[in-house]
Formats: sequence, C-alpha cells, structure tokens
Amino acid sequence: MEHETIEQNAASDAKRTVFIGAKVTPRQKEEIRARAQQCGMTVSNYLLARAYGYTPPRIKFYFF
Repeated sequence: MEHETIEQNAASDAKRTVFIGAKVTPRQKEEIRARAQQCGMTVSNYLLARAYGYTPPRIKFYFF
C-alpha cells in the first residue's frame, strides 16, 4: 500500500522541493543526460521515472 502511495505522489502535480544528490563520474553524468534527452525528458524526470521502474520510450529524431 505504501508503494502505491509513493507512485501516486510521483505522478501528481505536487511541486518537488527536496533535493537528492548522487555522485557520478563525468562520463556517467553525460550518459544520463543523453538518455534523458533521447526520451524528451529532464534529467530529474528521467531519474525519477527510472527509480520507479518506468522505462520511457526514446523519441525518434528525424533529420531532414
């Protein structure tokens, strides 16, 4: 039941005000940023989605 509450809170429009940091290498940071961008997401939204087990679809970019 608590797990459901956490997921509902993550999906709500509640303003996120608490910061969680993680130490990563510069290469890891760039990889995370690139993956978030490929999905059309911010790094924060991408990491939060992944933390809850969501696998966002990658956006296909078309170059003309």
